[in-house]
Amino acid sequence: MSISVLLADDSEVVRRVIADILKIDPEIELVAECASFAQTMESAAMLRPQIIVIDVHMGDERAVTPAQIKSGLVGSRVLAISIWKDEETRILAESIGAVALLDKTKLVYELIPAIRKDPTNLSNS
Repeated sequence: MSISVLLADDSEVVRRVIADILKIDPEIELVAECASFAQTMESAAMLRPQIIVIDVHMGDERAVTPAQIKSGLVGSRVLAISIWKDEETRILAESIGAVALLDKTKLVYELIPAIRKDPTNLSNS
């Protein structure tokens, strides 16, 4: 059974790199790519992916609140990504409902294992 993943990052180059990482695992199906929070929430509502990999700092972050983002992603396991690992970014990731904050510079090593973690046990994320 495949794992459906929605990928959200406002950089097309970053999305291409992450999509290539996801192709390594044949059981992961990339169902959509989004470039904004608004587009991500719309796609998540329509597609209901199991996992959402989302950059916590996208261009429209001032147009929507973290609470709106969190409610728009309900039903999916959210993995936040960022190049920043400071306390403010961690709090932002938690406020949008992320179960983990992954370092963009280490995604080649961390992303697939994070996706494959047991979604029924959020304490292991």
